[in-house]
This record gives sequence, structure tokens and C-alpha cells, in this order.
Amino acid sequence: MLWQDLLVESAKQQAKGNLPEAIMLLNKLLLENPDCVPAWNNRASMLCQLGHPFDGVVNYDRAIALDPEAFETYNNRGAAFMDLELFDRALKDLFTAIFKGGRIPQVYNNRGSCYMRQGRWEDALKEFETATAIDDNYVDGHIGHSMCLLKLGRYKEGWKEYEWRWKSTQMVPRGFPYPEWKGEPAGSDGDVLLLYAEQGMGDAIQFMRYVELVKEKFWHGQVHLEVRPPLARIARTMKHADAVIPFGEEPGAEISYCAPLMSLPRILWSETQDIPAKCPYIYADKYRAWVFKEQLKQMPPGLLIGVCWAGMNREDNALASSVDKRRSLTLDTFAPAAKTPNLAWVSLQMGPPAQQVKTPPSGMRIGDFTRDFYDFYDTAAMIENLDLVITVDTSVAHLAGALGKPVWMLSRFDGCWRWLLDSEKTPWYPTMRIFTQKKPYDWAEVMQRVDVELKKFEIERREAAAA
Repeated sequence: MLWQDLLVESAKQQAKGNLPEAIMLLNKLLLENPDCVPAWNNRASMLCQLGHPFDGVVNYDRAIALDPEAFETYNNRGAAFMDLELFDRALKDLFTAIFKGGRIPQVYNNRGSCYMRQGRWEDALKEFETATAIDDNYVDGHIGHSMCLLKLGRYKEGWKEYEWRWKSTQMVPRGFPYPEWKGEPAGSDGDVLLLYAEQGMGDAIQFMRYVELVKEKFWHGQVHLEVRPPLARIARTMKHADAVIPFGEEPGAEISYCAPLMSLPRILWSETQDIPAKCPYIYADKYRAWVFKEQLKQMPPGLLIGVCWAGMNREDNALASSVDKRRSLTLDTFAPAAKTPNLAWVSLQMGPPAQQVKTPPSGMRIGDFTRDFYDFYDTAAMIENLDLVITVDTSVAHLAGALGKPVWMLSRFDGCWRWLLDSEKTPWYPTMRIFTQKKPYDWAEVMQRVDVELKKFEIERREAAAA
């Protein structure tokens, strides 16, 4: 087979998702034609897709050595350096790409992403604006732009830009055969508006708050809410949803309109430009809370501190997996706070990281009752008994906040757009306090601050109880 044919066949296999087979074909090609620049480029790209950015960089190095004027290769190598968290090298390559004629939206988008990872949100905003100015249909540029606008608190523009998420490969439209709700009132008592959750569990909890405003707007119609099954029971505790439908079940009613939860701030902007922050808007079941209260009697005396130290690692999604590695920590990280007297810790951690509860840091008295957690309804009932929840940026943070319970959230250096810039407070949850990393991956410094504040918290609660 000629090398040109190998290149074409490799591209076909890559398009089918057969990356190992595609790489093997390129290996065969390069043994016969080691100066084939497209082969080195394609091989590098696929290695990065497979989660091997270092090997990708080595292949891009070879491609640049053979063709030092190809701006696309500098752009691609810059993205690989970004995956390696070598941001200075990434930016150098991206500037070189532009210098060599690469005024394409992808280069500016990559620079914006790099600035976001460095916490340079204003700089990132300018890059995404440039990317979309070059090509107004460039989806990734609009999504990056929306993230920056929301992070900077420019909500009206941010919510509008956020609608571009539906054109991204990361979001698949549901394809409902119902008209999109645009904020109009119900035409009759029989009209039903279906609101449906999207993305993660925490996102759904965060945006459930808008159901009340939707009900006021759609006042003589019915509002039904679709959520994933683990959220169904806790969602039914809201006072304004006429029905809650677990994802995958039939709506059970004739639907008149539909709308995704995270589009509601844009749809309702004329009614409320402030984030509705009345908490709680979901409620723990009193009987389930009593059951857990009885179980907690086996814990040592002291304040009860709920703890969750890791998110869900979606290893099949490179972007989500990267975020999870930056937001998660280990139970050992709590070692400084573990020795604070008069505290008893309660695990709220689910999934594989929950095994760490078997080997807690020295001095930590921790109980694990998660075997009785069927869904968020049960987690909420446990949280109802706790004095404080300390958690990383995951669904537990949203659950505690929506319940109106005191919650301290540990946020990564390049924290999510929803937590704004450099603030311990958030407009989303009045009872939440945010502890943000001052340097990437530096949880030790965060935990030192938590330790100091936890000691103060314990003293304040003890003095209040004695008064």
C-alpha cells in the first residue's frame, strides 16, 4: 500500500474512532516515509486524544522540525502543552502560531483557555471575543466567552452566550417535539410546561430554584420537572413543581412547551436580574432525618461535620476528568483539621474515593453511614443533622446550600464560573463560604485556613450552646 493510501486509510479509522488502528497505520507509513509531516501531525493529535499529551508533543516536535512554518502545528502543540499544564510553553507556541499567519479562531480560543487555567479571566475574555469576531459561528469561542462573562458576573451577556452550548459536541440536544418556552404565560389550565435538567447533578440542584419563578410566570398552567432518578425524590420536596419525572420515564401528560433548566435565567431575565437566593428550596424528610439522627448517636460527642473530598471522575470524558483531578483531594488532606477537639466527622463521600474512610488521618473520628444512602433524598436527611458540611465543588455543595445548611466549599484555583472571582461568598447560596486555592493544586494552604476557621467555628458553637 502506498504511503498516500495509508494516510487516507488512517484518517478513515480515526473518523470511526479506531485510534489504535489509525496509529498503527501511521507507524507503518512513517517507517517507509519518516518525513511525512501530516502523518506526524495526525499521530500527535490521536496520542493527545488517547490521553498521552507528552507523546503528542514529541510527535509535534518532529512535525515542526520538518516544517517550521506551519502555524497549525504550533497551535496544536500549544494545546498539548496546555494538557501538560505547561502554560508558558503553550502560550509561546500560540503566539508563534499567530506570528506565522495563524489568525484563526482556534488559536485565540486556545489562548483563552490557557488564560482561564491561569486565572486570567479578563485576558481570556478578550481572546474569546477575538475568536468569535474572526468567525461568529465558532462554537467553542462562544462557549469560552460565556464562561468568562459568567465568571465576571456579567450575567445578561453570559446567559445569552451560554445558549451556544447546544451546538457543542459536549451537549446533545434532547430533540423534544415540543415548542421551546420563551416566557409566555399558559394559554389554559391544561397547558403543561416541561422543564428538564441537563449536565451534572449539582447543576440540576442549583437551577431548580428557578421553578418557583417559572410557576409564577406560567401561573395557571402546570410545571413539570424532569431530573435524573437520584434527584427525583428530593426534587419532589419543592413546593412549586406540579410533577417530577425521573429521566427515562414517560411524561404522563400532554406537553405544551419545554425548556432546559440552565436556560431559565436567560428566559426570565426581564422578570428578575438577580439570582433567586431564597434557601432552602428543597427540604429533608423529617422521618429519614430522625432515622439518621438515631444512628449518629453512636458518634463521639461534639459538633458533627459532614465531609466530601472528591467528585465523580468521568474518565471517558477528557475535559471532565481533567476538571475532576483539579477539584478533588484525598481524605488525608484534612489531617490539620482532623485533630481539632470536640468534632466528629461524618462521611458524605460516594464512589471509589469513599474507601479512604477506612484509613482516616490521625485524630479524625469519622463515621460512615453511606450504605444507607439510596439517593440525594437520603443524603439530604443526613445533612439535616449536621452542624457543618465541608466539601469540594461537587453535588454535595449544591445540596447543602439548597437545604440552607452551613457549607464550606473548597474550590480549585481556576474555579467554576458560578463562584465568581476572589470571593468567599456566592449569590447562589447564602449559607455557603468558599475557600479557593491561591495556587493550583495547593490544598495544604487551603486546609490551613479551614483549620483556623474550624477552630473558631467550634468555639462559637460551644459558647452559643452555653449561653
